[in-house]
Amino acid sequence: MSDTSTEDFRLSPESRRVSIGLMIGMFAASVSQTIVGPAMPRIVAELGGMEHYSWVATAAMLMSAVVVPIAGKLSDLYGRRPFFLAVAMALLPADPLRTTLEDARPGSAEEQRD
Repeated sequence: MSDTSTEDFRLSPESRRVSIGLMIGMFAASVSQTIVGPAMPRIVAELGGMEHYSWVATAAMLMSAVVVPIAGKLSDLYGRRPFFLAVAMALLPADPLRTTLEDARPGSAEEQRD
């Protein structure tokens, strides 16, 4: 049995940054799915009923089928790291802005509940 120390398994600072960036990206994706999953019945209800549920799922799969190859090609052209950072920097501030605009819209969900 070989005696290995824990120093053999330490990440370099660059590898640590890459790992942290990937973990943040995966966390953002999982949070997105955690939010969309429970919201799906309400989305379908606002569309007019359960008969539209398949349309919502189909639209999500279609968007994924369209966006993934485009994102792959762009990341091949411009590099994965710059592309990942650009998308993250564009989408992270967009969600709070969208939420703020949705709440400020006349007839928003908050006003309808009151």
